[in-house]
This record gives sequence, structure tokens and C-alpha cells, in this order.
Amino acid sequence: MISNFFIDRPIFAAVVSVFLTIAGALALITLPIAQYPPVAPPTVQVSVVYPGASAQVVADTIAAPIEQQVNGVENMLFMSSTCDNTGLYNLTVTFALNTDLNTALVAVQNRVNLAVPQLPKQVQKQGLMIKKKAPQILLSINFTSADGRYDDIFLSNYATIHVKDEVFRLEGVGDITMMGQRDYAIRAWLDPQKLAYLGLSSNDVVNAIQQQNAPLAAGRLGQAPSPELTETQYPFSALGRLENPEQFGDIILKTVTASDKAPNATPKFVRLKDVGRVELGALRYDMSATVDGLPSVALAIFQLPGTNALDVAAGIKKKMLQLAKNFPPGMEYSIVYDTTPFISESIAEVFKTLRDAIILVGIVVLIFLQSWRATLIPLIAVPVAIIGTFAVMALLGYSINNISLFGLVLAIGIVVDDAIVVVENVERWLHKGATPREAARNAMKEVTGPVIAVALVLCAVFIPCTFISGITGQFFKQFAVTISVSTVLSAINSLTLSPALAAILLKPPGTKKDPLQFLLDLCLGWFFWLFEKTFGIGTNVYGWMVTKCLRYCFLVLAFYLFIVFATVGLFAKIPKGFVPNQDQGWLLMNVLLPDGASLQRSQELMAQIEKATLKVPGVAHTFTTSGFSFLYNAFASNNASMFVVLAPFNERKSKELSATALTFKINETIKEFNREAKVQVLPTPPVPGIGIAGGFQLMVEDRGDLGAASLEKETQKLVDQRSFIEGMYALFTLYQAQTPQLFADIDRAKVNALQIKMQDVNNAMNSLIGSVFINNFNAFGRFWQVTIMAEPEFRAKPENLALINVANTKGQMVPLSTIVNFTNTNGPNMVIRYNLYPASQIVGINLPWILSSADAVTKMNEKSLEVLSPSMKTEWTGLSFLQIMESQDLRNKLVFPLSVIFVFLVLSAQYESWGLPLAVILVVPVCIFSALIGTIVGRTGINLFTEIGLVVLVGLCSKNSILIIEFAKQLHEEGKSVKDATVEACKLRLRPILMTSFAFILGVVPLVIAEGAGSEMRQALGVAVFSGMLGVTIMGILFTPVFFYVIESIGNLPLFKTKTAKAINKGATKIISISTMGLLTTLRKKNLNKGGAE
Repeated sequence: MISNFFIDRPIFAAVVSVFLTIAGALALITLPIAQYPPVAPPTVQVSVVYPGASAQVVADTIAAPIEQQVNGVENMLFMSSTCDNTGLYNLTVTFALNTDLNTALVAVQNRVNLAVPQLPKQVQKQGLMIKKKAPQILLSINFTSADGRYDDIFLSNYATIHVKDEVFRLEGVGDITMMGQRDYAIRAWLDPQKLAYLGLSSNDVVNAIQQQNAPLAAGRLGQAPSPELTETQYPFSALGRLENPEQFGDIILKTVTASDKAPNATPKFVRLKDVGRVELGALRYDMSATVDGLPSVALAIFQLPGTNALDVAAGIKKKMLQLAKNFPPGMEYSIVYDTTPFISESIAEVFKTLRDAIILVGIVVLIFLQSWRATLIPLIAVPVAIIGTFAVMALLGYSINNISLFGLVLAIGIVVDDAIVVVENVERWLHKGATPREAARNAMKEVTGPVIAVALVLCAVFIPCTFISGITGQFFKQFAVTISVSTVLSAINSLTLSPALAAILLKPPGTKKDPLQFLLDLCLGWFFWLFEKTFGIGTNVYGWMVTKCLRYCFLVLAFYLFIVFATVGLFAKIPKGFVPNQDQGWLLMNVLLPDGASLQRSQELMAQIEKATLKVPGVAHTFTTSGFSFLYNAFASNNASMFVVLAPFNERKSKELSATALTFKINETIKEFNREAKVQVLPTPPVPGIGIAGGFQLMVEDRGDLGAASLEKETQKLVDQRSFIEGMYALFTLYQAQTPQLFADIDRAKVNALQIKMQDVNNAMNSLIGSVFINNFNAFGRFWQVTIMAEPEFRAKPENLALINVANTKGQMVPLSTIVNFTNTNGPNMVIRYNLYPASQIVGINLPWILSSADAVTKMNEKSLEVLSPSMKTEWTGLSFLQIMESQDLRNKLVFPLSVIFVFLVLSAQYESWGLPLAVILVVPVCIFSALIGTIVGRTGINLFTEIGLVVLVGLCSKNSILIIEFAKQLHEEGKSVKDATVEACKLRLRPILMTSFAFILGVVPLVIAEGAGSEMRQALGVAVFSGMLGVTIMGILFTPVFFYVIESIGNLPLFKTKTAKAINKGATKIISISTMGLLTTLRKKNLNKGGAE
């Protein structure tokens, strides 16, 4: 046996363990740290600006041609877009998980290039932005001027020029977006009356700027080939692009030449400053931002996928400390929104859980073994297996995240199990009078089989996890690999180091006690004596109970059937979710003002809401944007959003200050503002990078082209169903189709009669009412845009439009009101499109302990069929879309049954029997029943973490059964009756079973009582595993002997000893083997066919 080799060579065994530990420790230093494995689907964003265009015009001229080309790009899951009344278009294409983002970017870019020729010329001139979209904001840097010395234009451009590029170059930074951006621009504010008086049109202004603000490339004087005597070469330069507002103000628009009455008069020039005001202003004024009530701009930093979030954030903070030294007096920065405290604290909490689990496991082992020497051997196994696992994680490209660390927490109870079994059996042989080395050899002969069997079972139970797709697959795979690797390392340790240490450290009874053992017995000897007496009595009682259960086995089996049926009923009744909501330290508030509300009105209301929110205990900071919706990623003057940053977790330990409680409290505080606007506080998204807020998102699609008004009406009908759905906390939409608008009815016949070019009419309205990008200028080492627009007073009211004039082909000025009738109308404040269809979005928040996310999806589907017209259809998006897609995947449904099947097959191979493994597998429903009872008591429901726990329990509950059946089988083969062998094996293995079970159970107690960051997911996993193991430990030690007794008794009947029975057994073996291989091949082909789709 391999164990004998290491018993004789303990240094060799120690070297193997030290090597594994060092390799893991080195890997631990380099592993990236993240909240989760990479579970957010890759996304590509296309952004286009069409200045002055309405949302509907953007949808018709930009969204439609681009999306028709992009639709169906390889591995696309869905696409959604928004078009707003500022002319901004944003398209987000979401791809299947594991799609290469660079490949996806190129694919989208190629498709968009096909649509570019169909886009308006002005859009083509400005260009399109196509980029990889990072999943989530890592942190935001806010810039403020507390004394008001600097306005938002200065703050924005200082951040752009002096900070943004410095941060962008840091390792791990993937993208930066500025909120409240005010890029410098030369703004020519025109006076339409002066233009008309001087006989000029906006086209004349555009042409003059284009001609007189152009780069000049004049070459060099004396450049080769040149005359032979040329000795000097002069680079030739001149003022091409203008540099400041004064130079732009001097642009000549028109020259008034000499007349007949004054032929010698000096020509007069009409300059740009004569018809308007030129200033260095901002390119956009559609959005404003504040932090804690102070005007601000912010740099939102996105992390590069695969990098260490904590290191990236630390690098940014270090760089900001350096850059802040050069800030002008009165300018400050702050980082109020930061996701890394949640990551670091949640990871730290898991490490604390690891620590507590090790301590509790050590206490259990000490109580049962009552020797510091015996306790030390299992505890040494922990760092070897746990730390060694990090080396394999590094090889597989995994990260240190909550999922992998959860696996390690559960692995603590598993890795000590094997060592405990070894030590306990060595102790038993020592009490029989064997020497330490003989005891180690004899013990390993008996437990090598169970140790290998347990390791194989715990690895086999996770094999189906490799076939799971999507987010579920990403969670299961890292968890499965972590536990499997640590289990294998534990088994290696138990076959090498543990027996070697046992042979060295353990002493036969009667040996003189060392000082430490003497002190231990002196302090706890009374407790050990009491424990042994109690345990001895308990062992005898247990033997009596097993005997009675075997005698009345049919009653036991009847009770077992009751548990099976109850398990099925409970599983169907308990609410089912996907990923539990978590307190991540921030909330999102969305505010929707009435149709047509101005930006100034939004700013005033948000100032009041911000002030009220900051007074709520538990709220640390607020970061507000007015004129922009984070839910839609679109500009709208009547929209606003607020990031509510909560106090640090160590200051919010009470449940009254949890994110959930604060959501209700803030909603109650700000309900007075619901008279002026719709205000809603939303939880954070359960999975970072999938959605901006928690809850679900349902898209209502207008597939019958009924128009925006009908879409709004139908959407509201569905929203009104909230009161009929129990457990639906909130259900709302931001879609508005009644925003006041003006419709320009151009009299085309009159335009033609007055010899006006239609393009000139469009240009006049676009350049004066909207805004026109003309060309660029250089300043501060960068290039910026030059735009023209009418002065604010000439575009504030509909009657102001009569002052705008258009030149006809004869140069005569024609008032715009002559050829255009302006009428009041209504329209959408933004146009949303989903998978090519005009759509609206409904956001819902369910109370998970009443209405699970799965039930919420079902209820909403039912209501949509009830209330929506046939032309309106619904589609799910975001996390709900992924949840539905994965729930319909056959591979995901087969995970649990396949896990049981794989355990059965491994045990069948181990025992060379189809019957004995049933005695192990049949205990699984008992374990699941106990786990479900725990989820009801703990109100955690069934979610992804619960399902992970259930799969783990399949392997763990099998472990206990293996310890009984392995010894019962050996005793029966030695000649004892099935009944006597069963009872004796149960009494013999009760100590290691209880020791390993309680070591594991107490090891997960820190998960059950978890607090702080990430406690929701730790509790979901801990409650399921704790209650499942507790239940199977109490009931399984009674059910397992009954199963073994019944199956072995049936197998001993003459009927099963015939040649026919053996032939049937052989045929069944072949059928099961072929079926299993066929199923695995089918699942693997599905994986390969989907390629990046997983």
C-alpha cells in the first residue's frame, strides 16, 4: 500500500505536503480578487450623436438602419437601444457568456459599417463610437469646488485634461465615462434678428467658419528639389485653425463693398461677433451632477475584465493622491461611490469564516479525540489542502472570489474528515495493543478504501457541473473545482502525511503523558470523562435503536417514503429565486418628473430630495445626476438619478440599517415628493454588471406599429396589475409618450414658390434651434468642437421661432413663419427599441420571502396575456432573461439527477455491486428534506446558492453512509450475519461519523450566522448545508443500516444467485455504461456547438 511507503518515510510525506503548501501560497499572492467569477455577459455599445434631432428622428434615421444590420450578429443574446431628445443614440448588444469580447467588437463594427452610408451626413461627419462596454462601474471620482470658485465647466475640463488620461493609463482600468461632462467648445450664440437685418442666414455663418477655421499645410520653403545655392529651408506656417473666442469673433461673414455714391469708401466687414456672442463654453448642457449637494463632475471608472479589483482601486487612489497635489486652490476630489469596500469586506468576512470554521473544527476534534497530538494531525491537513488548492486555481485562471472561498469554507469540514477517520482508526488499534507503526499500518488497510471512495464520490458529484451553461455554470464550476481539488489533496494528505504523523505522534494507552497533555487533562479531564461516559451510553442506545429499526424495517421504510413525498411537495412549494439580493453598500434612486419638465425644475427637486435623503440615518453620501436616467442610459430633462451611498458596514450592523430596511425608510422619507414626481428607491443588482438596479426588467414591444401613445397605454395597463400580485413591492415604468412637443408643418409648395431650398429650411432650424457641429479648434493640447446655436431667448418659446429667417436663391430673407406652421403635439421623451421593436420597459421589485423571482416572472407573463392587446408582446431582459434561458436548458435541469447517478456509478465500481450503492444513495432525500426545512425556517428560499449546497449534500450524506456500509460489508464477509454485521458496524463507526459530521456542521455555522458584506449569499448556502447535514446525521445513521440490511438480505436470496440473475446484472452493467457515456457525449456536443454561447 502507498500509505506504508510514507509511514516508513515521514520526511518524504512532509516534503510532499510542504511543496503543495508553498505552491498554493505563491499562487495566492498572484490570484486576482473579485466579487464573483466572470458572470456578466459581454456587451458592445454603439453611441451616435445627431445634434438637434428628436428621439423619433434618431430612431428613424439612425437606430433603424444600424439595428437592421447588427441584428443576428454571431452569439448575440439580445440588443436594446435608447434614442433621446438630445439626439443621443445608445445601442447595447449583449452576447452569450464566454464570447470573446474582441471578436464581438469586430463583428458589431463590421455590421455597423454597412449601415454608415445610410446615416445622415452630419452623423457621418461626427463619427460613431463603438466600444467594449465594461460590466460595472468600479468607482467614481467626484470633483467639487466647495467655495464655488470654479464652475462645472472648469471642473469638467480640468478632469479631462489633467486627470482622466493619467488614470486611464493605470493597469486594470478598462474605460472611463464622465458624468456631468462639459467639454470645452466654441459656442457661437447667434441673434436671428441681426442675421436677418444684415441679410445673412445660418448657412452663411457655417460656410464662413468652415472656410476661415481650417488647418493650413503650406509645406516648406527651399525643400528639395531646390536650386543648387539654396542654403536654408524654412517650414512655412500661418494661422489656420483659430484658437480662442476673440479670433472666432473676427471671422468675416460678409463684405459691404463701395457704392456708386461713395466709390472710394473703405469696404466694411460684417463679422461673427456682429451677429452674435462667441464664447468658450461647454459642448453639452443637458445634464448636471452634484455630490452631497455640491455641484460636481465625476469620472466613472470601469475595471478591465480579469484584473484584481482591489489592486485597480488602490492604484487609482494612489494616483489621485499624487494628482491632487497639483490641483488649483479651492478644487477638491472625493470617492463616494466605490464598490471595492463591499468586495474587500465580503472577502474578508469569508476569510473570517474560514478562521472560525477551523477553530470550531479543532474544538470538535479535540473533544472526540481528547489528545492534542491526535487533534494536531487533522488540523495540519487543513492548510495543506486549502492553501494547495490555490495553486490549481491559478493554473485554471480562476480568481479569489466569494464562490471559490465558499468552496474552501465547506472544504474545511471535508478535508479534516479523512484525517479524522485515519486518526480515529489508528487510536482504535492502539487501544488493542498495537505499536504506533503497526496501528498506522493496520488502520490504513481498513480505511484506505473508504478514504478513496469518499474522495471519488465528492469529485464525481461535481462532474455534471462541468456541463452547466451560463451564470449557473460559472458559479458551479468554480465551486465544484475548489471543493474537488481540496478533497483530492485531502485524500492525498490522508494517505501520506496523516498516517506518517500518526505513527510518530500517537502513543499507546498507558504511555507517560507529556506536559501539554497533562495540562490538557488537568483542565478538561472532567469534561472528557463525562463526554466518554455519555458517549458510551449513547453508543449503546444507538445500537439498541438500530436493532429495533432493523426489526421493524418496514415501518422505517414507510416513514422514509413519507419523507420522499414531503420532499417533493416542499420543493414545489418553496419560493425559487436566482441570485439573492445583497447589501452592497449603495442604492439607486430614480426620479421621473411630469412630461416636459425642464432641467432647471429637475435640479431644484433633486436638491430637495438630496437634502432629505442625507438626513436618513445610515446614509453617508449622495451622488445625483439631473437630466439623465441611469436606468435607461439616456438624457431627458425630466429624469434624474441618485446613487445613495450607505455608511460603512461596520457602522450598520443592526438590521434597521441594512440596505433593505433603508430602502423602505428612504422611500418613506421622500414620499412627500411623489406629488411632484415619481420617486423610487431601487436595490442594487444581485449580479454586478447585469442591469443597473435590482428587481426585474420586462420589455413591452409594439409589434403592431400602433404608435407611442398606444404603447404607453398598454404598458400602464400592465403596471396597474401590481395590486393584484401578492409580494410585488414595486412595479413602474419611466416610459412617457405625452411629452409636449412642437411639430413643424413645412408648406412645401410655398417653399418652392419662394425659391427656397428645402435643405436651407432644415439647416436653419437645425443650426439655430438645435445645434450644428461645424469643425474643430485646438486648445490645451487637445482638439474641441465649434458649434453654432441661437441665443437662449430666441428658442425659449414657440413664438420666438417667427424671428428666424431663411435666404432664398435670390438672397432675399424669408421669415420661417411664412413657410412653416408650428403646432403643439405630444410624443415620447425617449424611444426605446428592443430586438428591433419599439418598446417600453417595466421595472419590478418583488419581496423574495413572499414572491420569488421565478414566481414573479410567471405572474407577469400571466398578466401580460390577460391585459395586453394582441399587437403587444413582452420579452424579458437582463438577469430575468438569463434566469429563464438557463432554467430551460436541459443540461441545467439534469445537474442534480446526474450528480446522484455519478455517485451511484462510482460506488458501484467500488463495491462491484449494483445493490449496495443504493443503500448509500437512498439517504439523499433525507438530506434534501432537512435542507428544505432549513430554507423555510431561515426564509432563504431556493436560489442558486441553495442549489449548490444541495449538490454538495449529495456527496456529504453519501460519505457517512459509506463509513457504515464499508465496515458492515467487511464484517459480513468475515462470516457474521447481515443483522449482526450491520449493528456492530454502526456502533463501531458512530464515533468517526459523529466526529466528522459535527466537524463539518460546526464548520458551516459561521455561514449560517454570517453578518456584514455578502452575508445574504453566505446564509443561503450555509442554512441549506447546515440543516441538510444536521438532518442526515440524526436520521441518516438510522436509515442507512436499514437500507443496507434490506438490500443485502434481498441480495442473499437464492433468486439472485442464479445464472439468469448474473446475466441480467451483466447486461444491466453494459446498458447503464452505454447510456451514461451517450448522455455525457450529448451534453458535451451541446457545449461545443454553442461555442462561445456559454
